[in-house]
Amino acid sequence: MKPQPCWYLYLIECRDGSLYTGITVDVERRYAQHVAGTGARYTRSHPPLRLLGHCVYPDRGQASSAEYRIKQLTPTQKRLLCSGWRAEVPDRPQNNTPRQLQPPASKPPMPRHAAGRDAGGIRRGRNIAAGS
Repeated sequence: MKPQPCWYLYLIECRDGSLYTGITVDVERRYAQHVAGTGARYTRSHPPLRLLGHCVYPDRGQASSAEYRIKQLTPTQKRLLCSGWRAEVPDRPQNNTPRQLQPPASKPPMPRHAAGRDAGGIRRGRNIAAGS
């Protein structure tokens, strides 16, 4: 069985001073895509200036959760958070195990659900087929 890759959460500073947050299994390849203009739509119109830092997570779910929490922070908070992260491209661990986890200190509150949807994302309201 093939070992599961580590997932990296990374922050990029763009030329206009804005920040981009993303996740990947290969920071070097993904950063090169952003620089070449073939990465995310955001970095096509806001070209990268430098990689601010990255941290490693054991799976995609944890990396995605951390990405969401970080995207809720202000730019100043994001810069402060990643100041302790590694800014160079990561060495690949021999056994693909995470080295160090540095999630944000506290979780921001979850957003309220979209209007007209319950907690499970199901639309509420009249049943058109039943005519009610």
